[in-house]
Amino acid sequence: MKFFTIPFITLLFAGCATSGTTPPEVSSVTLREEASEGGITCVFEGRYPLVQTKNPSEAITSINDLLQDKILGEDRRDIEECPRMYAELVEDESTLTETVTVGFEVELNEKGLLSISHMASHYLEDAAHPSNSIGATTVDVSSGKEYSLTSLFQEDAPYRDRLEDAVYIWMESEDLIESSDLLTTFDEWVFFLRPETLILTNLFDVYALQGARVEIPLEELFDVADPTGPLMRFL
Repeated sequence: MKFFTIPFITLLFAGCATSGTTPPEVSSVTLREEASEGGITCVFEGRYPLVQTKNPSEAITSINDLLQDKILGEDRRDIEECPRMYAELVEDESTLTETVTVGFEVELNEKGLLSISHMASHYLEDAAHPSNSIGATTVDVSSGKEYSLTSLFQEDAPYRDRLEDAVYIWMESEDLIESSDLLTTFDEWVFFLRPETLILTNLFDVYALQGARVEIPLEELFDVADPTGPLMRFL
């Protein structure tokens, strides 16, 4: 079996200064790995972020480990086994190529918070469309703490109702109410932050609507936000 990695190239990606703080620099690391056996080829390619500060810390190391695990994940770890797996499923002398592409966007990098959206696309040769997965990671830069959607809010506050109402209002505006049976569960929703905005995605369990996003102004969440949480840095 052939296996090789093309060396990555690091490019400056983001770093938005804000008053009184020095945000970390986020570089884009390009990666391509390929494994092949017979007529079966598996490719893993794309970009992942590398967070850097002038004074390295355990928190930054933890953030980089977390981001690489979430974005690269099992697809990269299993690439050497990928051709063997497909060899058991296809006829002898068949050819097949699977390509996994990953990427990310820095959505927020200020006030001690870093919020990154990321995606992975699995495409099997001759398939009608790729299989996509959407994720996001929001962390406190100084501590490395990762925030979940529920951790943004007061435990006993009706934040879930507020978020679900925002999604249904958006669906009405897009004439998608009849697609409510295609909604994913609340626990499957993905969030990331932009200045003054909370964005929800991964809302639908169907390819055509996977990219849907609902934007909620943070000021509309003031009364349910955790008073010691990250949203209050913008309120």
